[in-house]
Amino acid sequence: MSNNLDEIMGKLKKQYDEMPTVSSSERIMSQIKKEVKPKRRIFFRHWQAVAMIVAAIGIGSVLTLNQLDLEGAHSNSETSDTSSIGEATALEVTETEEEEQFLNRRTEEENDTALKHDVETDESSENEAAIFATGITEHKEFALNKEGQDETITAKRVSVEQLGFVTYVDEKFEVDPVASREGYALQIFANFGGGRIEPPILTVTEYTDAFSSVAEVLTFIREENKNYDITEDKLFTIHRPELISEELMVLDTANARTKYVAVIEREGRYFILETTLVGELEEAFHAHLNYMLTEFTWSQ
Repeated sequence: MSNNLDEIMGKLKKQYDEMPTVSSSERIMSQIKKEVKPKRRIFFRHWQAVAMIVAAIGIGSVLTLNQLDLEGAHSNSETSDTSSIGEATALEVTETEEEEQFLNRRTEEENDTALKHDVETDESSENEAAIFATGITEHKEFALNKEGQDETITAKRVSVEQLGFVTYVDEKFEVDPVASREGYALQIFANFGGGRIEPPILTVTEYTDAFSSVAEVLTFIREENKNYDITEDKLFTIHRPELISEELMVLDTANARTKYVAVIEREGRYFILETTLVGELEEAFHAHLNYMLTEFTWSQ
């Protein structure tokens, strides 16, 4: 029995000795490695998923920004096109306005020409500024003595509303109303068949609110003619003494011209009458001027 026990113990000891001493620690490390490796694979799989998501978001953002840029460029293009259309429309409107202004100016010029023609063809009309009217409504004949012989002349009636007088002149004479900021005037030019003769045979002028006395008018006349000899010789006064307040003669020796300037005061208004006698026409001017002054009457 003792021998059997010894035999059993010997086998056990042998088996124990044959077992590796590091088996326990190796198994532990092997088990640890097995447990760690799956965790690393799981970690890497998670990182890859996150990276793909980030990449997808980045690509989406780039595409979105590009789309916005394209839309912005398209919007700017539409705005530019709209602006160009607006500028073109404004240009067309400006050109249309300029054409209308040109046509209006042309119409005004045609009206002015028609006005002058009406005066010259013995029709009633109003002057360009509609300030006063020159109307020729009647004709009559008168005997004019020239160079000792009587000549029958047809005269036309001239009425100046704003100046307030009426007279008769040879129908061939030209009548021009003149309006300005300073006042109103009527110029009558002689015409004996060869065209208008300068200067006017008679000019009647009223300066608006310029004078308060005859003395002021005479001072103005002297100042206007200070480069010429001035005397108190008369012409208008001889023909119509009751009409004239004062009169001066202006002598232009260099041009052989004599100008008479008379002042008429009427109801607080002051009128200046002028006539210039030129060389060989002096006698004819005298005769016609005498007739115009004889027929001169106030209409208002």
